Amino acid sequence: MVDDLPKIDRWNSEPLDVHTWSDHPEIKALCDSLYEAAGMSSLEPKGNRKAKRTVKESLRVLILDLYVKWLRDPSISIGFSKGREAYTVQRSPKYRTSPKADEYRQSDCQHGIGPLYE
Repeated sequence: MVDDLPKIDRWNSEPLDVHTWSDHPEIKALCDSLYEAAGMSSLEPKGNRKAKRTVKESLRVLILDLYVKWLRDPSISIGFSKGREAYTVQRSPKYRTSPKADEYRQSDCQHGIGPLYE
């Protein structure tokens, strides 16, 4: 499956914009159905500690940013750093990736859902 994908042009890429947001009911419904279909409820934190951003909210940011960038240029790639040190300058600590998100991305790549480039 990964062999069928076109080669990613890293020079035609932009970082993930974590500030993309929408409250449209259609977007909420789409993200809810994707959340359920992918079984992402297992990524929600267990216990009393409340996350700054839920997995559903993170999924909505990702879907919206992919769509907005695709509208501008369908061949563009979106990149993000996998290392926690890339997110040490925190203007807003609400917008950073969690170790659980790293685990999920790694799991996707192992199951052939998305390519993994080191």
